[in-house]
Amino acid sequence: MWLAVLLIVLAPDPALAAQDMQLRVYAGFFDTKAWIDGDGTETMEAGVELRGAPIADTPVAPLIGTTANTDDASLFYLGLSWSHWLTSGWQTAMSFAFARYEQGESRELGNDLEFRSGIEIAHPFTGGYALGMQFYHISNAGLSDLNPGNNSLVLFYNIPIR
Repeated sequence: MWLAVLLIVLAPDPALAAQDMQLRVYAGFFDTKAWIDGDGTETMEAGVELRGAPIADTPVAPLIGTTANTDDASLFYLGLSWSHWLTSGWQTAMSFAFARYEQGESRELGNDLEFRSGIEIAHPFTGGYALGMQFYHISNAGLSDLNPGNNSLVLFYNIPIR
């Protein structure tokens, strides 16, 4: 089973081989639970991310990014993304990154070291630009006794870097 998943993730994709490095700008809700509950404690966030070109014609690409929220928290992260083109022309991706969290006046997440995992969908435009939405989760994976995690929902715009 795991071998099949690995082969799918690492399978060469000619559409990805032609992709450029991308600068991503994004903004949205840092704590989706507070936003859904509508309890007035919503925290907004904004960030930038640099995604490298796919590695050796695979759907895997490196990423590095930072985000800050309206409660003075910040997150710096470094990881990988896996992209997949749907037949309808839309692109989906998953990502995983190691992250450094600075709490500020925001939620306590239990540790400075966090893990960021996300899933997204985007609509590409001519010239390599894309508009999409990403849902991501940050958690310390039980490295400390306190591990509430946090979910974010952001809208992003990708700008190709040639």
